[in-house]
Amino acid sequence: IHCSIRALPKFCIKFNINEGDFKYPNLPMGITNINTKTNIRNPGGDLDATVIDVEQFALKIENDPIEGFLKLTNPLSDPNLDTRIKGNINLANLAKAYPLEGVNELAGQIIADVTAKAKQSDVEQEN
Repeated sequence: IHCSIRALPKFCIKFNINEGDFKYPNLPMGITNINTKTNIRNPGGDLDATVIDVEQFALKIENDPIEGFLKLTNPLSDPNLDTRIKGNINLANLAKAYPLEGVNELAGQIIADVTAKAKQSDVEQEN
């Protein structure tokens, strides 16, 4: 099935989550302290004019924090990403809090502080 969008209506989706949490009933741990401030908008017309702006996000898996932000513009023609993700994740805890289909065992620790600010065209041109 081929689908094309000729004219996109203007839209703005905003949501905040403060101290949210969830837990899968068949898993021993949950994901807690979920906080985010998100705004997804488009002025109408072109899907490529969509802006995804996650001003901040944070959550915990057991005592493992993850936080950061993400902004994406020009998602179709030349994705422009500005993001930071910082976290300390025990992979065994991740498997106990979130279902990972096809994964029998997960172990190890990820300690990350990643910042990226780039356009796809710059990466392709090795700028």
